[in-house]
Amino acid sequence: MKDGHRILVDEADRLWNVEQIKTLVAMGYKGAYSYECFAPSVHADENIEASLKTSIKLIENSAAQ
Repeated sequence: MKDGHRILVDEADRLWNVEQIKTLVAMGYKGAYSYECFAPSVHADENIEASLKTSIKLIENSAAQ
């Protein structure tokens, strides 16, 4: 994948980020996670704050299941 593919995590999570988080938590990890959205479409998002909140909430809710 290239930077242009690195969008906000959404329901179509192609890299299985939530599954990776679940695995790390199950193994006892309690540290920080990197959230690197380099896609120009993310940078151009005029409503980035709301988009980030939506994406992070999706990750939190999905990882808690």
